[in-house]
Amino acid sequence: MPSPEPTAAPGSAPSAPTLGRQSAGAGGRPMSPETTESILRAAIEVLAEAGVEQFTIRAVVARCGVSSATVYRRWPSKEALILATIAVQMDRLAPAPQHVSLRADAEHLTRNLVHVLQDTPVGPAFRYLVNADRNDPEVSEVATEWLIRRRAVVEQALATAVARGEARHDLPLAHAAELLGSPIYYRYLVSHRPLDEEFIDLHVREYLQWVGRR
Repeated sequence: MPSPEPTAAPGSAPSAPTLGRQSAGAGGRPMSPETTESILRAAIEVLAEAGVEQFTIRAVVARCGVSSATVYRRWPSKEALILATIAVQMDRLAPAPQHVSLRADAEHLTRNLVHVLQDTPVGPAFRYLVNADRNDPEVSEVATEWLIRRRAVVEQALATAVARGEARHDLPLAHAAELLGSPIYYRYLVSHRPLDEEFIDLHVREYLQWVGRR
């Protein structure tokens, strides 16, 4: 029988990004961060072992021993839970750069994104979600939240480079952040051209020429 959800301590918060509902549920009881993380760990395991096409809420529930209702309190659908799982994996496998230099940060972000898309279950799951029903407002909200957070990681690296004088002072940070990842996503999702060393070197070189001081 699924275990009941424990009550979170006042003021507690999940240590991992969840991209789900964080407010109190029925009866005003706050959601347990420990339960949230347990669900996400189980979701990561199911995604890695079964693949995105065989990913189900039932499989996640069986893995972590909670009820379906406990999962749906946080994520309204399978797609929303997959997206939250992707977000956790991206934060773990493609962490923020160390801001050593603009070149080092650009290479770090580019190589990690290529690795995550090509070599982990995140890639197929991301492709699946692109084709999912984005008309669902709750799924769309989760996707937007994740994209904003990932873009903020790149914006911080660029802002640091501007402050150090490595990037031009009039650099449009949001636009520049999107340009770093867009060609990678385009190749992976649309053109299916190789994301190899030749591409990475060319992309980083051309990107640095555009964002650099003039």
